[in-house]
Amino acid sequence: MLEEYLDQVRALNPDGQLRHYPGSPWLAWQMLRDQDRLRLFELHSTEIQVLRDNFRGAGRKVMLYDGDGFGGIKAILPPPPRRALVLIDPSYEDKQDYARTVQTVQDGLQRFATGMYAVWYPQVQRRESVQLPVQLKNLAVKSWLHVSLTVKHPVAGGLGLHGSGMFIVNPPWRLKESLQQAMPVLKELLAQDDAPASYSKPRKTSRLTARLRRRDAGQPTPAASREPGRLQVRWNRQARPQGLHRGMTSCPAESRSVRRTRPAPAAQPYACAHRLAGQGIQAPEKPARGWPCPSPS
Repeated sequence: MLEEYLDQVRALNPDGQLRHYPGSPWLAWQMLRDQDRLRLFELHSTEIQVLRDNFRGAGRKVMLYDGDGFGGIKAILPPPPRRALVLIDPSYEDKQDYARTVQTVQDGLQRFATGMYAVWYPQVQRRESVQLPVQLKNLAVKSWLHVSLTVKHPVAGGLGLHGSGMFIVNPPWRLKESLQQAMPVLKELLAQDDAPASYSKPRKTSRLTARLRRRDAGQPTPAASREPGRLQVRWNRQARPQGLHRGMTSCPAESRSVRRTRPAPAAQPYACAHRLAGQGIQAPEKPARGWPCPSPS
């Protein structure tokens, strides 16, 4: 992983003098395959012009959007190939960017649940920075991976970065193993003060953990994990008897379709007494719910 990145840096500095280093848009462009496409959003007017200059000869594979990526990403999800990586790395100059990042990932998962979402965030002395990975972990996702790197002590005045982190939803296979090899090297190379740098070991959830988190959040769970013994009665419209109002459950003598999803009520409302009496069934004096059926004419 690190050697591939260094190859890209050497390609931009052929004379051996370090003058340029590639950013994430350039790295993504270099790794594009023939069938891949790159979509870039930039809100700052000066930075979008720099992107246009750098990607002037990229052709139709790269499209630049002068606007807010939080809102623009909704228009391109899900992508036609149903496979994509969404990189979210705002400046976080506005503290609302933290909440908008979480909302963007949540909305993206509803539109494109199988997509990969990589969120970069700074380590600063701000509450929103600490809460961001916790909020992302609480999203109902199949799997996630979180890793961070701290390179120096926080500044006494509270300004500046002392590290950064990455949170990846639906991470690719073997990414955790690659990071476990790369992070110790970065820890030794990027330390900036007398205190040794530190990093968090990449952690990844299982599908069972995500399912339990989804259950605790009150969100729907897959059919295989639903509790047994739950009842829902649905109408068969062709078999619904006359005199039975919409919203009332048919009596046991009538045709109905049953699916085990909702808890069964304590007492089911019946059709009106005159109709049940004709079928030899004794009805309660008052239905448990619904409206009484009209009297026979």
